[in-house]
Amino acid sequence: MYTKTELTDFGLITMTSDGEAITNLTWVTEKTTPDHPDAILNQAFAEIKEYAAGSRKEFSVPVSLKDCSPSLKRWLEVLRSVPYGKTVSYAELAKMANQPKAPRTAGSACSRNPVPIIYPCHRVT
Repeated sequence: MYTKTELTDFGLITMTSDGEAITNLTWVTEKTTPDHPDAILNQAFAEIKEYAAGSRKEFSVPVSLKDCSPSLKRWLEVLRSVPYGKTVSYAELAKMANQPKAPRTAGSACSRNPVPIIYPCHRVT
């Protein structure tokens, strides 16, 4: 397991990697452990900087959702399809997932997103 904490335009973030993909992104109030980064984490932080600067619209860093349920994975893939610069409601996200009666489930999926920013739950209101 690799970790890195960095101050970004979005706040202080700690990310973890399994050596092949990002597994978690969390906001923290302080750095509590020493960094043990890998190339994936360095790429992810570089892409976040580009995203904050407006020069990146999509992330290419690999992400692992292996610890997510199949249902959450499906919701996160729909979430990832919300275009840059656009916002949608939970009800609209549910419609995008072909589950128009499930806006609460859409909201729950956003709250369980292990890689916010990369999978853009900030685009759902």
